[in-house]
Amino acid sequence: MKRIWAGVIILLLTPLVFFLTGISVSPFDPGGFGTGMLMVAYSFLFAVNGIIIIIIGIFTKKSLNG
Repeated sequence: MKRIWAGVIILLLTPLVFFLTGISVSPFDPGGFGTGMLMVAYSFLFAVNGIIIIIIGIFTKKSLNG
């Protein structure tokens, strides 16, 4: 159950990662195209990571004996 909540939290933090990536990279890219590509790529990978964590949490069964 903890993995599922961790995945949900990661998915909720994805927009924050998107904007923080843009803020931190934009001073180094005056055109802005590379910044946009990096923002989308990094946020996409972050979101996919959250989805994978949720899937692992759903399909992993915890034993009742400890």
